[in-house]
Amino acid sequence: MVTTNATLSAIALGSNLGDFRATLEGALIKLDQTSGIIVKSRSSWYKTAPVGPSQPDYLNGCALLETESLYFSAFSRNCSKLDRASLQIESF
Repeated sequence: MVTTNATLSAIALGSNLGDFRATLEGALIKLDQTSGIIVKSRSSWYKTAPVGPSQPDYLNGCALLETESLYFSAFSRNCSKLDRASLQIESF
């Protein structure tokens, strides 16, 4: 549902641990199930080599979200909750 208070936000997602595709797909599902957030669209997943110390390749992508009346602090808290749930969402 689109509201007059809706804001579009773009986020980046990435993971290189465990079943990273399932982790990222799960993150998008959890985001879409979060009150006040609707996943409007998403990119394909792209495999990239890490920069720095030796580690597994990353799977990266992005998503366009519609947030309904969420201030940045509330949006950030929601992302942090998902991160703590081991969905590897980087929060700033």
